[in-house]
Amino acid sequence: MCREYAQVPSDADGDDVANSEQEPSDASESEDIAEGEGAAEGEDANEGHRDAEERDEDAEDDEDAEESDDAEEGEDNEDDEEEYDPPSERDRTIAGWGCLVICLLSALGTYILYRSAMNKLADLPEVPQSHQRAERTVTREPVKTVPRRPSIEWNQTLAEATASDDPIMLIFCAEWATACRDMDQTTFANPRVLQASRAFSRVSLDLTATGDTPARQAAQTHEVDGVPHLIFMRADGSRLRGDVTGMIDARDLLVYMSEALQAHEGPL
Repeated sequence: MCREYAQVPSDADGDDVANSEQEPSDASESEDIAEGEGAAEGEDANEGHRDAEERDEDAEDDEDAEESDDAEEGEDNEDDEEEYDPPSERDRTIAGWGCLVICLLSALGTYILYRSAMNKLADLPEVPQSHQRAERTVTREPVKTVPRRPSIEWNQTLAEATASDDPIMLIFCAEWATACRDMDQTTFANPRVLQASRAFSRVSLDLTATGDTPARQAAQTHEVDGVPHLIFMRADGSRLRGDVTGMIDARDLLVYMSEALQAHEGPL
C-alpha cells in the first residue's frame, strides 16, 4: 500500500520559506504607505487650491459690492442734483406777495375781532349802584407828637445886643445844618444851659438865605466860614474867649459860658 510521504523541513528550509514569504509583504506595505502619502499630498494640494480660489472669489465679491455701492451713491448724488431746482425770480415774487396778503388778512381779522368785542362790551347794561363796591373810608388817628422841650430864646438883634452892657452870646446857624437842629433840641434845651444863658444877650443869625443879607455881612465881619459857629463877645466886638465851631454838648457849653462870664465880670 503506497502512502504519501511528506518530508519535514529542516530549520534552514523554514527560515528560507519565511523570508521568502515575508519579503513580498514588506514590499507591499511600503507601496501602500507611499501611495497613502501621495494621496494625502494630493488632497492637501487640492484643498490649498480650493482655499485660494475661495479667497479670490471673496475678494472679487467685495470689489463688486464696493463698486455697486459707489455706483448707487453716485446715482443718489445725481438724483439730488437733478431734484434741486432754484426758484425763479417770478416764483420768488409770487411767494413774497402771498406772504404779504396773508399778513394783511391776519391783521384785518384781528381788527374785526377787536371791534366786535368792544361793541359787545358797550352793549352790556350798566351795573346797578347797589352792586358797586362801596368805597372804604380810612380813618387815621392823629399822630402823637412829642412836645418840644423849651430851648434858648434868641430874641434879640445884633444892634440891640451891642447897645447893652451884657456879654453877647452870638451863634451863626442855617436850616440845612443838622448840627444846628440837634443842638437846638438837646444842648440849648438843657435846663442848666437855659438858666446860664439868661446872663447873656442872645443873638442868632440865620445863614440859610443867600445873597448880601445882614446875617451874611455879619458873618463876613466876624470871619465865620461854617455853621454852627458860636461867639462870646463884648458890645464893642472884642472876644471874651475863643470861638466854638461844630456840635457842642451841654457840659462843654456850660464851661464856655462860665469862662466868658468870668472874662466879662467875674465868676458866675
